[in-house]
Amino acid sequence: MLEHKLVNGRAAVIALVGPEATGKSTIALELENWLALMYKVRVVHAGKPPTTWLTRPVHILLPLIKAVFPKIRTSRLKGHVVTQSASGTSNSDQCDKSRRSIRLSLLVNAFWAVCVAWERRQLLVWSQKAANNQIFIVCDRYPSYRVGAVDSTRLTIKREQKGIISALYNQLARMESRIYQQIPAPDIVLQLNVSLETAKQRNRDRVKVDKEGDGYIESRRRQIQDWHCMGSEVIHYIDTEQPFVDTVKHAIEAIESTLYGG
Repeated sequence: MLEHKLVNGRAAVIALVGPEATGKSTIALELENWLALMYKVRVVHAGKPPTTWLTRPVHILLPLIKAVFPKIRTSRLKGHVVTQSASGTSNSDQCDKSRRSIRLSLLVNAFWAVCVAWERRQLLVWSQKAANNQIFIVCDRYPSYRVGAVDSTRLTIKREQKGIISALYNQLARMESRIYQQIPAPDIVLQLNVSLETAKQRNRDRVKVDKEGDGYIESRRRQIQDWHCMGSEVIHYIDTEQPFVDTVKHAIEAIESTLYGG
């Protein structure tokens, strides 16, 4: 049972991380109910951060940009070969246009990545302030410092490419990296794990519109490996293969042992 006095004199930001279908959202609700018996508590989702006043215009403009330029998407140029037709004309102009379209797509999506990074930063900086004010924060998902991981830095510097679009892209990549480095580490991390086959079966059993397939579960698992956030010294590993009641029990025990030294 929770004690009234916290060792550090403050609440905590508790991050739930792990691959898809490990039970993060369900366990987050259970922890909220448990903590609410004695403390103020909020559940937040770092994978879907709320819009800020600074990024709200982008949420409005991006659909318009995609409507005007329907070919804008996150894709890469591959397999394009310049060929010569029987009439002597080549498709080089068409390939050049395709390359420009793809570079523009990369630029637009890089700008969007920076906006999402800012929204996550704002949410998680607020979360630390809330913990200082005795409000427990249970965070479903949390950014990692590993580039390319889920909910983390997506952009990498493209030093070999030249031109104004590449320069702008690289500037956005640096900006995104700086923003993620400003995100404070959570106080307690519960890293959930389950076998791939169990994760796939749980996903199949979900009642969800536009449900992802097995391939999505496999790719997300590769992205979430080796979660790490600088300053996160307290990481508890929870096996969610066990019965749900036991999973929640072990999660609570891990939090209690950290907060009260039990």
